[in-house]
Amino acid sequence: MPSPPGRRYAVWPVLTDWPLENIIERRGKVSPPQEIIDEGLHLNAEDWVHQSIEAYRSYYNRDVFRGEWPDETPPMRSATTGGTIVPLALLPTTEGWRVPAYLNLGAWNDCP
Repeated sequence: MPSPPGRRYAVWPVLTDWPLENIIERRGKVSPPQEIIDEGLHLNAEDWVHQSIEAYRSYYNRDVFRGEWPDETPPMRSATTGGTIVPLALLPTTEGWRVPAYLNLGAWNDCP
């Protein structure tokens, strides 16, 4: 869709496996994207990681498993559509890190 003269649309394209409405609805509680972004910007990630590690230690009564990062990773399998239509969501942002907020991702399994 062409932009009207003098106006540009700022969107981030995302290929999805479901229509956008279904992705958002299947995540449970739906919060406005800006609310999620604001909450994330005020989150102290270092404190959250330390609290999560301590919670793991106290729940499982052991330390967090630590291992070596692999030198090589297995090759990725290619994804094909098999001739089906893949939904494309155009999210109203120019910054990819905001995409999870528009898809209402997070807030499950103790993840912010």
